[in-house]
Amino acid sequence: LQRALRRDGLSDDLRGKYEASLRELEGKSNERAQQERERHMAQKYHRVKFFDRRKVDRRIVQAERELAANPNSSSVQQKLQALRE
Repeated sequence: LQRALRRDGLSDDLRGKYEASLRELEGKSNERAQQERERHMAQKYHRVKFFDRRKVDRRIVQAERELAANPNSSSVQQKLQALRE
């Protein structure tokens, strides 16, 4: 399409159609590139997020144990509430 637009002898309607098609294709290309970047980042950080979830799960279990040992401790209750959020 870009080569066709560079030609001199194009009518205005044809030039308009080509330009519209070109804009549409460029938009689709940009959208696809954005999706590829997002997919790449999701794959890249999947393992990190998994380990972070595991870490939080361990801390929740630890806080629940502390709370079971000392049910009147408000600091442990607050810690547990913060971890669950």
